[in-house]
Amino acid sequence: TFNGLKCTCVLSDVTSDRSLIYILPPTMIVTPHLRRVLRTVAAPRLRPSAPALRSARAPPSSAALSVPPAPSAPGALRSLSSAAQRLDDPIHLPPWSTYDPTQTATHYVPNFADGRWLERGAGNTVALPDPMDKNAAAALYEIPDPEVGELAAFAQSAAAVKKSGLHNPLKNVARYTMYGEVTRKAGNILSDPGVEDYFARCIMRCVPKSYGQALGEVRVTAAFLHNFAGDNVRFMAGGGAGSVGVSGDHDGQRSVGHRWPFGYVALVAPFNFPLEIPVLQ
Repeated sequence: TFNGLKCTCVLSDVTSDRSLIYILPPTMIVTPHLRRVLRTVAAPRLRPSAPALRSARAPPSSAALSVPPAPSAPGALRSLSSAAQRLDDPIHLPPWSTYDPTQTATHYVPNFADGRWLERGAGNTVALPDPMDKNAAAALYEIPDPEVGELAAFAQSAAAVKKSGLHNPLKNVARYTMYGEVTRKAGNILSDPGVEDYFARCIMRCVPKSYGQALGEVRVTAAFLHNFAGDNVRFMAGGGAGSVGVSGDHDGQRSVGHRWPFGYVALVAPFNFPLEIPVLQ
């Protein structure tokens, strides 16, 4: 505690004879970017003195070659410039989130059909281990493993989709502008530091990636959404992705062709990019 307020102490950097500690409020999200900023600010104060620099340039003595003792608490002296973030660091949970990636208890992941999350039944399930901790005592996720007789909800949902789809360049055209706005908002939200940190750690709970790799996946996805927002959604359906518009055989005639999915769509995404591939598809 600091002045009666519970705070998070963040060790910025350490030299041979000095260190600088920042005390942050618990509501502040400690991200790698913040760590780099703190380290940059602290650098002038932590710069070794001139005698220290001269001694550093001198040939090492036999005493200087001795191995220093290991710190008593591994991880307690983590540098703020490190690209890796601990999964158990304080996290900001978005109000719409349904999962806390800092927890270690088994989390049940329901199936989704006909626009709703399905209730847990008595069918078989599959336990998935923690990809970041092979010695974890309990499985991290439990997912349904439905039998053929339990697929009725999915078959009915697929059968309800007409062959012309829910929208196309000739029907429900307003949905193209709607999805352009949805894509814009999704890109903005995914670029929020707290939200990108949340998704990065959710990705680390799905696949064994470092924090830097997971954060890169989130940012690539946000960049795609920003680029695809606005009119690009209807441009893809009306004038791109194989659509054609050419002059006809006589005056006043024009041949126009559009492409859109025939009926419902199935997506089989690889496991190693759990956010980027489904969103980009």
